[in-house]
Amino acid sequence: MRANIGDLEQAFTDFSAAIKSDEKCPDAYCKRSMVYNSLGLFKRSKDDAQKALALWTSSPVPERLLDHAGILENVNNSAASSKEYELVLSLLHDPKSINNLYLAACAHAGLHQYKDTIDCLNKAIKSGGDNSLLLLRSAAYGKSKSWQLALEDIDRYLEANPQHPVGLNIRGYILFNQGKLREAFTNYDYAILLEPNFPYALHWRGRINHERGAYRDAIKDYTSAIALDDTDFASLAERAHCYWHLQQWATAIKDAQQSISINPKFMTAYRYLAESQIGAGDNAKAIEAYSKAISIEPQNASLYFNRGMYYRGQAQYKEAIADLAQAEKYNPSDPIAYCARGSALLSDHQYERAIEDCNQSLKLDPKRAHPYLTRGISYSRLGNYKLALKDLDQVLKMAWNYYGEAYYERSQIHKILGNERQAAADLKESKMLKRASAEAM
Repeated sequence: MRANIGDLEQAFTDFSAAIKSDEKCPDAYCKRSMVYNSLGLFKRSKDDAQKALALWTSSPVPERLLDHAGILENVNNSAASSKEYELVLSLLHDPKSINNLYLAACAHAGLHQYKDTIDCLNKAIKSGGDNSLLLLRSAAYGKSKSWQLALEDIDRYLEANPQHPVGLNIRGYILFNQGKLREAFTNYDYAILLEPNFPYALHWRGRINHERGAYRDAIKDYTSAIALDDTDFASLAERAHCYWHLQQWATAIKDAQQSISINPKFMTAYRYLAESQIGAGDNAKAIEAYSKAISIEPQNASLYFNRGMYYRGQAQYKEAIADLAQAEKYNPSDPIAYCARGSALLSDHQYERAIEDCNQSLKLDPKRAHPYLTRGISYSRLGNYKLALKDLDQVLKMAWNYYGEAYYERSQIHKILGNERQAAADLKESKMLKRASAEAM
């Protein structure tokens, strides 16, 4: 038997053959458990470790593999508790042991203590740990968003193991987060070519297809990942979002609900569920799903923004204003949130406050037309026609998609001011633009 980490398929074949020839060989179960672990198939890794433990009760190895697979499975499913990880850390008595440092690094990662994860791996590498520790440190750097350090580690690892699917998958993830989608896609593609049953690589290749709008290709990849791991809540949620893009509301809702049933704390699934329920016309359930997402991530500005925009669309302006205020609070550099709340305030006849929000939006981004439009209409409602016309004229220099509304509002001001000819001309332009827009749709 040979455990070549660069050739997991061959290693799997060898260990499976050994098990077939001797079903009571604990060493073969242990080593196949390691292969499954390297592929991210933690349930299968635990199964093999459990079989080895039943056959080899005198050795600590199967139990350690079982604990390790359990830790990583819980990390993957966001299901581990802090107490579980702290318990693992309390059991690691020998800080000089490379294996203990490795397990401690895994436990720190479970607690999202990535600096401590990296410290443990640095010590393990310094103590003579093998090349595979670079793989883990790269992942930890990635979790810390230290993308360049992550890339340097994974490139060093892949230089020695150029055909390692997990390494290629991690490299793809780093490149994905650096916005290098084409290069990331190539890494995932190669990982899948080497190991077709690699759920993580399938998931992330699906994410890239998803990003570029190839929703049916993304669905195929997510479906393949789910077939390999029916607890893959992330792929279920992302597949739901693809179905949402394809306006297959019922299927999207079903996938999002299944994702939530596996991991009730996965915020993204609730967000996609809400969006799908809006598409299906189930307003009450959409609000319920958004509210649940916010209870999980109460400082997530985009969730408040999305729910606020939905409220605004339903003419529930008080609720919209409250949510968009939270969006501003948690992302004060976002000009769109200020403009959106300004629009809701205008609809709620709070014109002075609408102007204040539009001022802030334009301070953050003076090149956007919508704040000028909202502020111009607010000035008009307050009777400040000079400033209103100035803003509306600015809109007509910037964004054609607001021309119809700007011409209409300007026509009303000119009518009030007694400029009948200009009012008629602007109203004519507004009607022409409205008709052209309707025909285009």
